[in-house]
Amino acid sequence: MVTDTKQTNRRMIFRQDLSLPMHETLLSEDELAAEMGKTGLSVPLIRDRYSPLLEREEAGTSPEVLRALEIMEKKLDMVIQASGMGEKKDTTYEVRPVNLSVTGMGFRSMVARKTGDRLLLKLQLPMLPVVNIEMLCEVVRINPSKDGSSGSDVGVLFNYRCKEEEDAIVAFFYEKQRERIRVRSL
Repeated sequence: MVTDTKQTNRRMIFRQDLSLPMHETLLSEDELAAEMGKTGLSVPLIRDRYSPLLEREEAGTSPEVLRALEIMEKKLDMVIQASGMGEKKDTTYEVRPVNLSVTGMGFRSMVARKTGDRLLLKLQLPMLPVVNIEMLCEVVRINPSKDGSSGSDVGVLFNYRCKEEEDAIVAFFYEKQRERIRVRSL
């Protein structure tokens, strides 16, 4: 028989409580139709952007040095993305506690929402490099805040527009699981 603790731990592989930079926007029917044809994923392609790295590989540089350079380049990308250098600032992100899963997300919304609302959620996943993702979603649950503060707890279901969006979320969970395993083995 499986205990509740084991069920909770197993489920946590695919559900994570964390704080994420995010922005929520209510979509009209016309805006929703326009967004359906877009891909909401933005991940720097380091190998495409850094052809000198490939040239060093051809010149016989050791794999360890190449790996160290790749890690440094990823960290630099993360710093550049976090600072917003070189990007147009059209969205203000607010770091909020969320409950993220592969199929949806729960979060506190300070804006009145109703079941069936279609939202565009802009999220920044804390990975190397940082993954910026815009998710189309539908509000499926609304609960008044339990602590008496303003706003309400909202549950949304993701409507993936392409396989890459879902793959980015799944990759994030696998990375978190690897971190847990590493910590347990220390």
